[in-house]
Amino acid sequence: MKKMILLVALIIGTQATWAKAPAEAESSVPMEHIYNTEGKIQAAMLLQKENRVRGMKIQVLELLQRVSTVEKLNIDREYKVDVSEAIHNLKDTENMIENLDIFTTKDSRLNDIQDSLIDLADSVESLTLEL
Repeated sequence: MKKMILLVALIIGTQATWAKAPAEAESSVPMEHIYNTEGKIQAAMLLQKENRVRGMKIQVLELLQRVSTVEKLNIDREYKVDVSEAIHNLKDTENMIENLDIFTTKDSRLNDIQDSLIDLADSVESLTLEL
């Protein structure tokens, strides 16, 4: 019985050491944000922003792929659908997202970019429907 308790304690202790904060080189959040409660909240907010930005980058890439598909399907048609404006707008949005600084960017700015992505998705959908 004592051996079983010691084994469980060893396993729990081992798992507790694995739950430590990541090394600063592995983390995108500065270590000073991790050590106190307020810092943990700020770190969580920064990670949430980082995840939103990563999600927006993925959305832009998906929209660019859809526009590229429309452009490829356009080759065989006599009536061409103009995709240059959509590509230009998507590239501008992609540059905007790439230049964001998650430490200084406010949530309202991220919301504005997300709204513009929704509008761009609608315009890409209308391009698809024109085919």
